[in-house]
Amino acid sequence: MSFRWPAASRAEHDHSHAPHAHAVTVPCPEPADPGALLDLLENPPADAYRLKGHVKLRTGRGTQRFLVNMVGRQPHLQVATPGSDPADDSLVAVGVELDEQRVGDRLRTSLQASTAEPSSQSLTRLERRLILSSPAEQRQDVLIDDDESVTS
Repeated sequence: MSFRWPAASRAEHDHSHAPHAHAVTVPCPEPADPGALLDLLENPPADAYRLKGHVKLRTGRGTQRFLVNMVGRQPHLQVATPGSDPADDSLVAVGVELDEQRVGDRLRTSLQASTAEPSSQSLTRLERRLILSSPAEQRQDVLIDDDESVTS
């Protein structure tokens, strides 16, 4: 009995009908407003199925770097690891039939350098997104710590 390889594995297979992903990369050399980034993550471009990268955000503690990882419509945000290179800070959008100009403009607007302190609402949203992006067991720890601090 012989195994028949799928058509895609043959050299003569026609790939002209297959959709191809496109990507747009926008650098983030200066700290952006967390509210603007969260607006993007909560309402991403319809034709982008992936957002990823490291970004600098203004926080109540100065500038902090974060790792962005969105697949589909599930955004995840976490504090960047110390070993990641700040020189590479940028956000990448990936999608099939991606309108690169429109998506690039949205990313640039969201990552625009901010000189103002972020609003308390933006900082609350950022904290909420960080909690939602953390593993369930860490979320429970956060809730326990909060309860203990209130009752003590």
